[in-house]
Amino acid sequence: MLLSLSDEVRISLRPDRVSIVRLHQELLRTKVVASKTEFCGSVESGEASWQPTLRALQTGLSSVGSGRMNATVILSNHFVRYVLIPWGNELSNDSEEQAYIRHYFSVSYGHDVDDWVLRLSTNGYGEMQVASAIDRGLLDGLERIVSARGLRFVSAQPYLMDEFNQWRSRFNSPKVWFVLAEQGRLCISLLEQGKWRSLRTMKVDDTWLSRLPQLLEREFSLSDSGAERGVVFLFAPEVVDKSALPVSGWTVNWLRATPSESKGIRPASHLASVKLRSG
Repeated sequence: MLLSLSDEVRISLRPDRVSIVRLHQELLRTKVVASKTEFCGSVESGEASWQPTLRALQTGLSSVGSGRMNATVILSNHFVRYVLIPWGNELSNDSEEQAYIRHYFSVSYGHDVDDWVLRLSTNGYGEMQVASAIDRGLLDGLERIVSARGLRFVSAQPYLMDEFNQWRSRFNSPKVWFVLAEQGRLCISLLEQGKWRSLRTMKVDDTWLSRLPQLLEREFSLSDSGAERGVVFLFAPEVVDKSALPVSGWTVNWLRATPSESKGIRPASHLASVKLRSG
């Protein structure tokens, strides 16, 4: 039996697990109909690092039903690359925009980016923009697996942009450091007056929280953004013990998701403006 279009599926992809939630939209609330977490296996010789994640997704989707539902995927920062690029005043079409983005990724990552799907987030006129890249093979695999279940693949959204849109209304300081943590990966970004100034992702181990002040000091010195340090907003949902964060000269605000948000229920207005599709 086909499901109602008021149902949707939200999928979170990480290197170690896939989380799937099926939601039903009612008049005044959103209800979790089914959920599944599928852990990923090991990377086999010669395959891409995201292949075990696709296998886990294929297995996990069988637990939440199929039919005429929209499916949105949130991609871990392990699977997405980012660069900040200046506003392009003279870009007149999509081809020129893609070439412009490709140039900055080539400079930043130092190798061929033809197998990456590249997109820009939409910011104000003349401002720095966040460009995102994902392996085309991963995106094609996502669309194939999701479509095979009869679902409509709406978009694949970078984790950074999804969380940024979730929390940006709380960034009430002229200079804000948004720190987004997940297992093995840390993203540190700087915004001034709501405008992107720097953005860096890095591999980290389990001691990252104790080293966060030093990491912030490094990014602060590289940013050349004046004497004022600014305020830190930290979203690290897997951290239980905050005591590992040393006392320092940084003001750190911990962001905590509500129980419903932890289950994948969020207002539609919080969806990211960056939407990566193959093609």
